[in-house]
Amino acid sequence: VLPFKYQQWQALESIANEWIENESDSVEAYYYAGLAAEKMGNNAQAKRYYQQALSMQADHPAALAGVKCVEEIKLACNSQF
Repeated sequence: VLPFKYQQWQALESIANEWIENESDSVEAYYYAGLAAEKMGNNAQAKRYYQQALSMQADHPAALAGVKCVEEIKLACNSQF
């Protein structure tokens, strides 16, 4: 996903939302939507997307890390997963 690579979070959000509309069972779509929301400072929305991804795949490592980042004070959670 090129917007992820280039840290274009609004573009990533748009792509992820369209992806969710077309493939509502895509764990990765929800993960990327969560990541975009997190990077744009919308932690509540990010948490909802990450939790949706985890409801589909409980061991998704990046979504697990994302939830942890948005639930805690973000001290060392600025890395990309």
